[in-house]
Amino acid sequence: MTRVVVVDDHPLVLEGMKAVLEGNGDGEVEVVGAFRTAEDALDAVGRLRPHVAVVDVRLPGMTGIDACGLLRRRHAGVRVLVLSSFPSESTMVRALAEGADGFLVKESELSLVRQAVRSIAAGGTFIDPRLAVKLVARVTRTTNTRGPFGLTVQELRVLALLPGGHSNPEIARELGVAASTVKTHLRHVLEKLHVRDRTEAAAVAVREGLAS
Repeated sequence: MTRVVVVDDHPLVLEGMKAVLEGNGDGEVEVVGAFRTAEDALDAVGRLRPHVAVVDVRLPGMTGIDACGLLRRRHAGVRVLVLSSFPSESTMVRALAEGADGFLVKESELSLVRQAVRSIAAGGTFIDPRLAVKLVARVTRTTNTRGPFGLTVQELRVLALLPGGHSNPEIARELGVAASTVKTHLRHVLEKLHVRDRTEAAAVAVREGLAS
């Protein structure tokens, strides 16, 4: 059973998220708390002991991103999925820097919400597929920033091309680098994702929303 708390200042959203997460009746997810402010959620997390916190960016008082940082520092075992309606690149980067394990557009399909929570609860990350290209573009322009799984800019770009079945020389031409450089990046990708080959890496990229 995955225990979840939801933080959003709109009562209808709170009820809707509860219905979405628990609605398929498989008993895998239980929403153990619903809060309208980050402060209330932070006070209750120690008592409720959730596995995942689903947190809206825009909250009265403390923002969802600040709450994410406090949650991770005070309760290291809690995984955080951040929600936003129209997130900017800087908002996503800030959320990841504060320890968010996933980022999802609030208007996503219901199945995607459940998929994101399951992935994060299992120890993975999840980036909404519609945001992956925007996030990689921002990371590309900020060379010191690392993305999900600690991947560098170029490693993210290589990973994003794997589901298309591209060979190393094809990826090299796409990125404007040598094939040997792609081979090195790919080796680092496999190590950081803890997978055996490019096929498994491609599967991770699709599952985590890191490929468009």
